[in-house]
Amino acid sequence: MRIGKFAVAALAGVWLAGAAAAASFSIDSVSGIWTSATPVEATGLSGVGSSHIAWGGGHPDGNYLQTSFDFAGAAGLMPAEDAWFEAGTFTHYNSATASGTYPSSIFDATLKLTFNLTVDGAAKVVERVFDFAVRDTRNSDAVCANGLANGVGVNVNGCADRVRLADNEAVNTSFKVGDTVYHFDISGFGTFAFGAGYYRIWTPENEAKQASIYGRYWSEPAPVPLPAAGWLLLAGVGAMAATRRRRR
Repeated sequence: MRIGKFAVAALAGVWLAGAAAAASFSIDSVSGIWTSATPVEATGLSGVGSSHIAWGGGHPDGNYLQTSFDFAGAAGLMPAEDAWFEAGTFTHYNSATASGTYPSSIFDATLKLTFNLTVDGAAKVVERVFDFAVRDTRNSDAVCANGLANGVGVNVNGCADRVRLADNEAVNTSFKVGDTVYHFDISGFGTFAFGAGYYRIWTPENEAKQASIYGRYWSEPAPVPLPAAGWLLLAGVGAMAATRRRRR
């Protein structure tokens, strides 16, 4: 019976054992491309296919900075395992949109993020798409869309505009390198104060606001399939144990 216990324990060790912890996990670069914006007829829309899109225009004085979205990704990160790290920054530059034109603003835009990783010497690419909804408010309202009075606080320069992350669900991507399984979790844009998976910002006119995207990774040994000979040995050990019980 001692042989049976030893054999079962040894085979269980083969089944569960994996490689040691990861030798290295680096974020080589994070890039973001605005793949679309609607409506495409928005005044002065430009930059689709790049990391910076802009729209708006038409002020008669000619001194006009367009409203825009920008993404700047991090590079050369060596994050610790199971620790959140900042992978990039979204910025909303808000300028007053000229009234009397339609559509003067976009309603939404799509950002595609690409994470270039090197994991234990192997190159890995992880992609994620986020949708941003835009609410361009009227500066003539006495009470703004955020429920606050015009001319004070966030509405000091006119009614602030809102950007909301419409698709902000966390995504987990798993992949295997050698004998280790890695899990890469992208939480979405936001701040820890608001919690992962949710964010919206109200940006004052003629100002800019930012939100960051966070990620983390963790690893675990990959299961090692039991060889055919191992299954035969387990079957033999089980038969020996059953025979011994019948003889008692």
